[in-house]
Amino acid sequence: VLKSVKGFTLPLAQQFSPTEIKALSTGQVIPIIDPALIPGESLHFAEGCCFTTDATLNYIDVVRLLDDTEFRLKAGLIGMIGDARITKSGLIGVVNRAQGILDRLIGPGGIDGYSVMIPVLEILRVPEDARSPGETQAVAQARADRTVEMLVSITLGPAVHLLNITLQPRF
Repeated sequence: VLKSVKGFTLPLAQQFSPTEIKALSTGQVIPIIDPALIPGESLHFAEGCCFTTDATLNYIDVVRLLDDTEFRLKAGLIGMIGDARITKSGLIGVVNRAQGILDRLIGPGGIDGYSVMIPVLEILRVPEDARSPGETQAVAQARADRTVEMLVSITLGPAVHLLNITLQPRF
């Protein structure tokens, strides 16, 4: 996280050692440190863990990224309410809008990939006379309820949260 904190000082003798920082992080305690990689003297929150039993959402940055992605999708798609019809072309427009939002999040510090699937759209891609009675009912129900489920799968790459670098000069 390395979020800067201000308003107090921490003498060098009272700062945590690398071993203590690792132990605190393992115990899901967020210590305040003076990182060596940031020039000058400044205090920051160290590795930020969430207080959760869900190991997939252990780090604050992952939770923030997922929350931000969810917000962007909701904000970007809300304008389509009432305009997008439950037709093949209408739902393809929803998928394209979602892909446009998610494409901007791919990159360093963001997501590695994604997939967007709307089950009703998959049914609508099948010719009407080739659909099963259950598929026809699912489309009719979606149109009657004016509700369509969209599944978004996001791929997050591996994250490095703690680096321990030992420099060995060679002459």
